[in-house]
Amino acid sequence: MDIEKDVIEIDQDQETLDVGEIHTWIIQATIPAGLADAQRYEISDTLDYRLDYKGNLTGAVSEKTAPAHEDLLVLEEGTDYTLTTGEQSATVGDQSYQVDRFLVSLTAQGMKKVAAAAGDAPELRIYFDAVINGNAALTEEI
Repeated sequence: MDIEKDVIEIDQDQETLDVGEIHTWIIQATIPAGLADAQRYEISDTLDYRLDYKGNLTGAVSEKTAPAHEDLLVLEEGTDYTLTTGEQSATVGDQSYQVDRFLVSLTAQGMKKVAAAAGDAPELRIYFDAVINGNAALTEEI
């Protein structure tokens, strides 16, 4: 499975943003053959210590070449997938931080729906909002 992570737009790996500014991240994942009959399909992300998760998570199926939010179908939380959020410890240099993380687990119904998606090279996309927090230094790339 191939996974790509972009900010604000598809194929955009960089963006200049201010501390406190909410922005959308996009995780793009290939849809594996046999997904309809799979035991599980999960995507997780642990955010950088300079980012805070702000929710607004959406799962969708899109054509690989489609712009962000031009989706073939939008998945429904609770029916097509479950979302688990939390924190974990991370150490950067000699500093310890609590960082946000989430786990998206497709349900059996969601795996069937995603596997049946038509289109030119469909992929699963996870959109979520984050904000740059006070741990970020000016001009430092995240």
